[in-house]
Amino acid sequence: MENAVETEKHAGRRRLKELETENLQIKQMYAELQLKQEVMSGAVDMLKKMQVHLKTYSTISTVAWYR
Repeated sequence: MENAVETEKHAGRRRLKELETENLQIKQMYAELQLKQEVMSGAVDMLKKMQVHLKTYSTISTVAWYR
């Protein structure tokens, strides 16, 4: 009986360690995805600003050309 209890405790500790390892991996994956999303969001914002500047420059150049 004593041996069965010890075996069960050992199995429980092993499973806890497995779950802690899996949890750490999931946290790392989440952090990576969050970083990628922030980089992509920054890139989209930069492209939008460039697009506005290009449209403005294009309009100014076109107006200057016709004068």
